Amino acid sequence: MIDLLKLQRASTQKSRTTLILLSIFLVAVTFISLASGNFSIGVDDLVNGLSPLQQQVLFELRLPRIITAILVGAALAVAGCILQVLLANSLAEPGVIGISSFASLFAVLSIVFLDTLFPQWAGLQHYILPLSAFIGASLVTYVLYQVTKNNLPTTKILLLGVAIGIFSGAIMTWLLYFSDDSSMRQMLYWMMGNLAYGADLIYIAVIPLSLSFIWIMGRIDALNLLQFGEQGAFQSGIDVPKLRIQLILCVAVLTGISVSMAGVISFIGLVIPHILRILVTSQLRFLVPASALLGASFLLLADLIARSAFATAELPVGAITASLGAPFFIYLLLRKQVA
Repeated sequence: MIDLLKLQRASTQKSRTTLILLSIFLVAVTFISLASGNFSIGVDDLVNGLSPLQQQVLFELRLPRIITAILVGAALAVAGCILQVLLANSLAEPGVIGISSFASLFAVLSIVFLDTLFPQWAGLQHYILPLSAFIGASLVTYVLYQVTKNNLPTTKILLLGVAIGIFSGAIMTWLLYFSDDSSMRQMLYWMMGNLAYGADLIYIAVIPLSLSFIWIMGRIDALNLLQFGEQGAFQSGIDVPKLRIQLILCVAVLTGISVSMAGVISFIGLVIPHILRILVTSQLRFLVPASALLGASFLLLADLIARSAFATAELPVGAITASLGAPFFIYLLLRKQVA
């Protein structure tokens, strides 16, 4: 009994230390991202005072982009963490229930319609595109809500998400095939992830994202029971069908807002929770906030690479996260550590 208590205390201490280190790491990456890029800002500049151009770069370009990366990275990592518990599948991540793909489809449709039917509105694309993505995410959320009310098993919900993703991908392929070069470039850039669109949505997005995270932390005990099976959670007095509906809606909010701000960004929801489960703990009380911190840091680093890799062009941040996440995904499959 004493040994068990010692192990529990050691695990708790390790988790708390990890949270502190991840917080410090996020702060460090944030400062590096603020200072780095094709237009660097050094310590001497901060001490001696920033020029008007440096202030513009720092506060109008980099800071909103960094806040967007933190919000989106944290939201996608937490959504993936919750989905893996909800669907009892280690391969689950935000795109798996079809929200990301359907939101992307609506974003691509807005590009096509603006270029072909409403060219006079082309100047509003910066606002219409993320709004269209959020509408698409909301529609899938409504469908999932109706489905979960029928108490379908999680495997069927998972298959429904796959079907929605396949359908959305097929429509986007047709749109790409018949689009001109300008529209195709915009579509591909959105589908591969782009943090430039989210700056104007920060103040709107931070409220629902924060409320979703607070709600998840308030239901951690129920989630821990659900992690060991729906039957055990039901026997402990938890209304499992109601909890499933709430979790899917919460994941839909996290994912839908993320896609509306940054396009499709892959593998954060899959890779981040896995890394922390392997290295630290599977206790959701620590895993959820740790996923948020590491997800934010990971997307910040990916964005820094995207901005700094080439002096004359910016890489799509979704391509960076996929390039880093795909090898780890293959590693999980080969090690047979996935369900």
